[in-house]
Amino acid sequence: MPSPVYMIGQHRIADFERYRQEYGVPVTQQLVRAGAELIGGDPAPVVLEGNWAWNWTTIIRFPRMEAVRSWYDSPEYAPLKKSRREQLTQGGNLVLVTAFNPALAF
Repeated sequence: MPSPVYMIGQHRIADFERYRQEYGVPVTQQLVRAGAELIGGDPAPVVLEGNWAWNWTTIIRFPRMEAVRSWYDSPEYAPLKKSRREQLTQGGNLVLVTAFNPALAF
């Protein structure tokens, strides 16, 4: 059975209202259609260790890696991705983490 995958995003956003309207609302609709579940979004997460340069962090759960890649590489998402990267954020990170499988524990 495929493992769920978590997409963790960290971004610096200058205008939250513009980001919400131009990216947040339409991308949420796409994510729901892709079978994703929005786990969390926080402008000020609690930092236990290290330095944090971002003012928006998200965690999104996908049922499997293929679902993430299909959505992320889709023509439907392409204009939103471009807008997020070039206009709506001032840098950031986006990573995929496979859910922990106890059978494969260290």
